[in-house]
Amino acid sequence: MKLASTYQRFYFALLCLLLVVACVAYYLSIRYVLVRQVDNDLKIEQQELLDFVQLHDSLPAPSHYRDQQLSWRPASELVEQRRFENTHGWHSHERHRGPERALLFSIRVRGKDYLITISKSLEETDDLLWLILWVTAGSFAILLAGLYIGNRFILHRIWQPFYQTLDYLGKFSLSNPDRERPGVSSIDEFALLSRSVEDMTAKMQRDYLALQQFTDHAAHEMQTPLAVIKTKLDLMMQHPGIDKHQLEQIQQLHQSVNRLNRLNQSLLLLARIENRQYLEKEPVALRGLIEEKLDLWQEWIREHHLTLNLQLEDITVPLHPFLAESLVNNLLSNAVRHNVPGGEIHIALSSGTLKVRNTGHVGSLDSERLFLRFQKQSPSEGVGLGLAIVKEIAELSGMDIRYEYSPPMHIFTVLF
Repeated sequence: MKLASTYQRFYFALLCLLLVVACVAYYLSIRYVLVRQVDNDLKIEQQELLDFVQLHDSLPAPSHYRDQQLSWRPASELVEQRRFENTHGWHSHERHRGPERALLFSIRVRGKDYLITISKSLEETDDLLWLILWVTAGSFAILLAGLYIGNRFILHRIWQPFYQTLDYLGKFSLSNPDRERPGVSSIDEFALLSRSVEDMTAKMQRDYLALQQFTDHAAHEMQTPLAVIKTKLDLMMQHPGIDKHQLEQIQQLHQSVNRLNRLNQSLLLLARIENRQYLEKEPVALRGLIEEKLDLWQEWIREHHLTLNLQLEDITVPLHPFLAESLVNNLLSNAVRHNVPGGEIHIALSSGTLKVRNTGHVGSLDSERLFLRFQKQSPSEGVGLGLAIVKEIAELSGMDIRYEYSPPMHIFTVLF
């Protein structure tokens, strides 16, 4: 859920609660004021009745006006204090019973005690009270709607630089130097956030480019001495005076140099891929490329008694030729090198899919670490960069690489 939506949800929930409490308090306050006004009217009526008794020494006749009634009856004793009561009485003009406010007090006339009841209808008071309450509730509803609409508009305007900064971070790429600046805001906090994000990403990109240049230059500089060492070792192996022990030592050195050379080539390829040097695409016939690379592994396949099963269709994929060659070569190298003597390799090429299955060490590989650099899942002559290169090529070319284990087969699937 978005921050603005979360804020509005809690804000309006709290606001609604406060408005409900305010409505209840307002209703009770207005009702108290209106009832006190009725009580004052009843007190005036009481005083008028007392004045009448003092003047005439008799009680007035019981009366029933539109909203007021006067009645009395003999009492056994005087009530010391007057009291107010909420009652229900018959309203003859409206022909129904309704709420009333009554004032009860005692009076002595000509030696006799009487209990006087003066009541006043509360229907008009209640009608006025409910009218005020509905007007107030309607005003609160309009206020809530206005605040909701206003908040959405204002929050959208205020938070726009923040969302622009998020969009900038979502599109940010270390390997892409062409980038827009994050959103600029007149709000100090958002302006500080934008400057901090821009400074951080600029520093990250400088460090990344420096590391890429170092890797590229180091790989280039290593090629010459490696070529010299390999040439010298070839010459030493051909020397007539070398004995068997020395030959074995030189062969081991030769294998190490070859491995170092493959590592150097792999690092150089990764650097070039990350520097986006292979963006051009052209149609590549994968069937012919797979068959060509398999010819290079025929000696290894025969030596380890591997069974090869091919199901290849004539598929053309838009891809940089060098990347296509590296992708196929690394997948086949992984299937051959990590196989077991007498194992199997199944390669299926169909529309949109290249699937390479091979037997190997028992158990599923760690898919979280499988495509990381220098992660070797089993002892081999590899340098741990083959699948990392496959992953980089797939991401650069808009493809997907997946791994699964279906005993006894390890399955790598490339989705074009």
